[in-house]
Amino acid sequence: CNADCSLREAITAAGVGDTITFNGALVGQTITLSSILAPVTQNITIDGSGMDITLDCNSSPLINVGLNIIGNGINVIGINVTRCTNGIMVTGNDINVSGSLVTASSSNGVLVSGNNASLDGTIVSAGENCIKVVASDGSVDGLTVTNSTLSDCQAGILFVATTSASNVVIDSNYIFATTESLINIQGGSGQVIQNNAFGERSDGTASTFTGGV
Repeated sequence: CNADCSLREAITAAGVGDTITFNGALVGQTITLSSILAPVTQNITIDGSGMDITLDCNSSPLINVGLNIIGNGINVIGINVTRCTNGIMVTGNDINVSGSLVTASSSNGVLVSGNNASLDGTIVSAGENCIKVVASDGSVDGLTVTNSTLSDCQAGILFVATTSASNVVIDSNYIFATTESLINIQGGSGQVIQNNAFGERSDGTASTFTGGV
């Protein structure tokens, strides 16, 4: 990419091992998407640390995802995503999302179908599900959610169509103001759920934890 490379161009041009960073002039700016970004396919890092940059889908039904991560070994750091159907979609394996903010999703804040996804220090607020995990073959191997805040969703973390959810670590998070459940896991083994703080549902009644331990 040249000096005025857009995020769209950078995602397309990036090769294995590259890091996408942002011009300092973009601090605090919002990038309103007019169409879906290309999926992230290469093993790269998208680093918005300290920039407070927001990707805004503008609630458009034509833009169903803010960041679509389909490759393996990709890192997303310090990116804000708002007003998308799905804020971040993860279908690749060994994906790390950290220090990010996902808000006002009409469906899912983070939608995961790959293995060994990790979310750390991330805030997900407002949506049908803050984090939804869907397994096409019925099994999920590896999900880590740490030091994150999940709120104002129907479910904090929801596993769907999973007969086996293994090697799941949910540690040191704050989950509150859900309308249905805090964490819902069905089946599997090797699950560690510890050191989390749980708040009331949005109507003031006690939230529920279902399955998995």
